[in-house]
Amino acid sequence: MTSIYYTPPPIDTPLGIQICSAGSFTGRTEPLSVVTPYYNIVYYTRGRGSHCRNGVKIASFGPGSITVSEPGMKVERRTLPGHPIDASSVAFRGPTAEALFARYNSATPHLFSDGGDAGYRSYFTRINAALKSGTPDNMLKAHAVLIELIIETLRKKRLAAGTPARDDVHDFMEFAERHRNSETLPIESFIEKRKMSYESFRKKFRKISGMSPHDFWLQAKLSAAKKMLLESTLTVETIAENVGIMNPSYFSRLFIRKEGISPSVFRSRDGGAL
Repeated sequence: MTSIYYTPPPIDTPLGIQICSAGSFTGRTEPLSVVTPYYNIVYYTRGRGSHCRNGVKIASFGPGSITVSEPGMKVERRTLPGHPIDASSVAFRGPTAEALFARYNSATPHLFSDGGDAGYRSYFTRINAALKSGTPDNMLKAHAVLIELIIETLRKKRLAAGTPARDDVHDFMEFAERHRNSETLPIESFIEKRKMSYESFRKKFRKISGMSPHDFWLQAKLSAAKKMLLESTLTVETIAENVGIMNPSYFSRLFIRKEGISPSVFRSRDGGAL
């Protein structure tokens, strides 16, 4: 098991927030049971298990899952055998954290899924890189990025609070992820097995996810593409092909439409902050 954590000294910033610790761990297998004194956000990138309350399983987690803890909340985590955990986390406190949680937070759930988006994960990478540098400017930058992370996390948490139990919608999300790198999405086979019309499923899926099944599939492609843009030196054309988009011009137009910037600008902006 490997852990890299930063515990910056208290600093006076105009942001009203203090990072208590931040970092990442890999290969963790031991169970966890702790009452946290801080606000805490954990993002899982590998491994599977369950979170419990008073010894009773309440939700499963896997790659792309997020846990949000508040001061005084007891967190119980069990790891599945053979599924060591890799994750990033940040613990924090301060009046800005209290104000943001009061404004954006939802009571449940404290554990939910982000879908493994590289753009979300980059918040932690940028915070850790700034803390590692240790310069006054970068320390301030780490706290500024943390505020962005809190707002985005609580926004996702609020959306997840309205998500129903696992059903055809969640099955399709996994189906779309499995076909993420395909040139076409064989949604007809998915629909036929469930004996429903495409239109009825499309309405059901949009009501829960806020997007069409096809758009969700495209978003899965873009999430994988963003990860490669941040973590590799592959060309934009190669990345497009890797996610099943053979026309690089279409890939760039799609990226701009969904993300607001081109793939190359995304790489230079967020990749340069890593």
